[in-house]
Amino acid sequence: MRLKMRFKPLIVVLCTIIMLLQGAVFGLAAFAEGGKGTGGGTGGGKNLPLITECGVYSYDPGSNTTPPGPIGEKLTAAPWKLTRVPYVFDENVAIGIKFATNVAVDARFSKNQNVFQLLDASNKSVGIKVSRAGDGTPSDKNRNYLFVAPQFPLQPSSSYKIIVGPALTSNNGMSAGVQQEVDFTTASGKPAPAPANSTTGSAMVNPAGGGTVGLGGDAKVVIPANALNGADPVAVSVRKADTPPAAPADAKKAGDVFECTVGGKSAYTFAKNVTLTLGFNPAVVDAGESPAIFAYDEAAGKWVNLGGAVAGSDISAQVNHFAKFAVFAVAKASSPGTFSDTAGNWAEASIKKLVELKVTSGYPDGSFKPDATITRAEFATMLVKAFNLAPQSGKIFSDTRNHWAKDNIATAVSHGIAGGYDEDTFGPDDLITREQMAAMIVKAARLTTLYSQGTSFADSADISPWATGDVAVAVRNGVISGYPGNTFLPQGQATRAEAATVIMNALKLPR
Repeated sequence: MRLKMRFKPLIVVLCTIIMLLQGAVFGLAAFAEGGKGTGGGTGGGKNLPLITECGVYSYDPGSNTTPPGPIGEKLTAAPWKLTRVPYVFDENVAIGIKFATNVAVDARFSKNQNVFQLLDASNKSVGIKVSRAGDGTPSDKNRNYLFVAPQFPLQPSSSYKIIVGPALTSNNGMSAGVQQEVDFTTASGKPAPAPANSTTGSAMVNPAGGGTVGLGGDAKVVIPANALNGADPVAVSVRKADTPPAAPADAKKAGDVFECTVGGKSAYTFAKNVTLTLGFNPAVVDAGESPAIFAYDEAAGKWVNLGGAVAGSDISAQVNHFAKFAVFAVAKASSPGTFSDTAGNWAEASIKKLVELKVTSGYPDGSFKPDATITRAEFATMLVKAFNLAPQSGKIFSDTRNHWAKDNIATAVSHGIAGGYDEDTFGPDDLITREQMAAMIVKAARLTTLYSQGTSFADSADISPWATGDVAVAVRNGVISGYPGNTFLPQGQATRAEAATVIMNALKLPR
């Protein structure tokens, strides 16, 4: 017993050392599993925004469902070193980087854009545009991708690297914590013209080289390569307007009015978008207001709100034409799903959720009109968006050939969700009936339909034979319900509120 007591302090020290060594070993292992240092990042670390894939892709910036298409080399494991990368990037072509988690969600996207940097072989920074495909919502299948495109042509047969800072943060609030890199070399070819760079308000810009034309720190336009039409250099200018139009009635001036021209012409349309940045006075913008870039429509004689992304006292927006531009302070838009006529409505929650998912929207006057009717084309379009149906170039009816919903109707028909009255007629502008709505939602949600089933509604006999099974299974699954008095009104015209409710009910079902 005395021997044990004598060596007790030594035993405690030895146990402590062993615990520390175990902690160090397991800590290093955990670190290796979750991420590595500046050596290019690593796959894995499913809770951290670490690189899992990279390549050169074409992508659709407005699509939640169309995956980016690889152009040339694609890597799915470190080291992240691409070769034969284009030195001139077409519109919607970029170096795509896929991360282990959602980095494109609205709450993180704008800050995540700022953690990317492109450096040339001499560590000189190169201007880039960081984009996403889709909107970063949970239904966006591209939410783990961000796309990096140089604003100007790179040099052929040259080395570059994309730095992704440790502050990159995913929707779960977790940051990478390590710097990651994607290295690449460009393909061989003829050196591209050097991009123009002017802060005096004017410059000759080679279309193949693009450039930046600014007026001090007040305004600038970034013109990507091949955004200008033609092949010959042309004069681009940015200056304060001599006779600026008056501000809109519902806005107040937050900066000067600028006039941008190409070849001396203010009416100019680009081959692809350019980035316009204007400075503004934040002190003018009161609480409840936000700055926005406006373009003046000469033909209509009015200002058009373009919105914009704010960074300090600057605001930027993508434009495809030149005009007079200015920054005005306007009342902040209502939060998504908030309308002047939905507060307290029985379908308010469903409407709000579908607006957040960008399945539907309201009207310019701020209303939703929940009790208004809805057409077959409108409902088919909502289903295509709600269920993220892959676009299809299927059936085109004689009355949908020139219709605004032609593509969505073709997609719905191709997926077996909707059908026409006959081979040539869909009736896109016909008001949808409740039994038609039930049949379409059942097919979209892929619910099993037993056509021998009936319903116990007092007006069951009024349900068309082809819709009897669909109505029954929709009711059984809680997707749609009847009215007081145990009626279903199958031939009744569905409302926008009803459409929103049945879609949300279907989306909540196990899939």
